[in-house]
Amino acid sequence: MKADLREALAFFESNPSTSALIPEVGTNIVHSLKNAKKTTDIAGVVGRVRRCGTMPCSLGLVEFGSSSHVARMLLEFSKKFRATRTAINIANTTAIRNACNHLNFKLAFADRSKEPKQIEENENQSMQWLIRNSLRGLKRAPDAVVFTGAMGKEPSLVLFGPSPRAMVEKAIKIARELE
Repeated sequence: MKADLREALAFFESNPSTSALIPEVGTNIVHSLKNAKKTTDIAGVVGRVRRCGTMPCSLGLVEFGSSSHVARMLLEFSKKFRATRTAINIANTTAIRNACNHLNFKLAFADRSKEPKQIEENENQSMQWLIRNSLRGLKRAPDAVVFTGAMGKEPSLVLFGPSPRAMVEKAIKIARELE
């Protein structure tokens, strides 16, 4: 399982166009064990993927429990859509959203302005609440959840799907739309 994630990470990093997708906070690609229950059941990129000049780069290490933020989103998402075992966070820009629309990706939206104050103040509940509410009423899994920004919170777009390779291929399609 970690080998699949390492291979997808290398594929992401070998494509210079993907650097345009990396948000200021960095990108993480996470992949879960079947029936994951906690973040330690999810492998991610240690230290995240960053922009190094014009190329994406990371330490190349993949470990269980190395992601909290994206892993918590994946856990919540997979409660409703069980076949989903992988997530990758990318930047949320108008150009990226337009690329997703052009590719006919189904988007769900997580509006931070609707987040209750008591949830917003507890980082360990915030992402789960936003995912749960963005999926409310959906019968089919969206390709991505779009997160609005807030004070101190960078807007982001998180792709969800079955495998690390499929998510990186989806990200590369978006990046190529931006060229």
